[in-house]
Amino acid sequence: MSATAVFLDVDIGDADAFAQASAAFTATNTFYDGIKSTYGFPDNMGDLTVEQKETFVDAFSSNPANADKECVCVAPESLRAGRLEIDLFAADAPKGCENFVALTTGEKGIGKIGKKPLHLRGNRVHRIKRGFMVQAGDITRGDGSGGESIFGKTFKDEKGGLKRKHDGAGVLAYANSGKNSNSSQFFITFAAQPSLDGKYVVIGQVREDGVKNVLPLIEATAPADGSDGAPTACVSISDCGRL
Repeated sequence: MSATAVFLDVDIGDADAFAQASAAFTATNTFYDGIKSTYGFPDNMGDLTVEQKETFVDAFSSNPANADKECVCVAPESLRAGRLEIDLFAADAPKGCENFVALTTGEKGIGKIGKKPLHLRGNRVHRIKRGFMVQAGDITRGDGSGGESIFGKTFKDEKGGLKRKHDGAGVLAYANSGKNSNSSQFFITFAAQPSLDGKYVVIGQVREDGVKNVLPLIEATAPADGSDGAPTACVSISDCGRL
């Protein structure tokens, strides 16, 4: 395994709605580029005056080609919460790190068991608890009941990873359903969790910037009542790979 660090780009919000809004904005902007010289509009749609915007919206709406389209003059706000850069403990858990790296790149293709891509890109958080941790990586079912590793459905614990401590925020470890049941599911701590030591294979640590600036945004989506469950907003991995 050549990579000792990986990244996860995290989005917070409705990815499907964002994609639809982005497509509508692109279509509107394309139409604008086609008529701006005719109407004497500025080069950029964002520079329209109030009066010019009203004229443009009328032109857009009255064009038969736009009968089923929405006029969106402002680009949707990015969903990007930030990037988690993670240093991996390859010396302690080489197999676990090899699995995680491959899941970030998607290089292993389709899983033999779940028949789903062995790739974390597009995966969504399914479990989160304030002050505890955030869990994701169910690449087969998406609800915490599935998962698959690059070695098969699961693979065995590694002693070096079990010896690592959950000693602060940003610790990356495999979620499991008991001994030797590691797959693609993982969790990242929001604070030290000594009660987890020796039970879960720790494979990495989120770098300081991610701990300070990204994890708090993710934690803010946890249920306000302190319960352990699904996030209140969609939290997804929009991109991932080697650093």
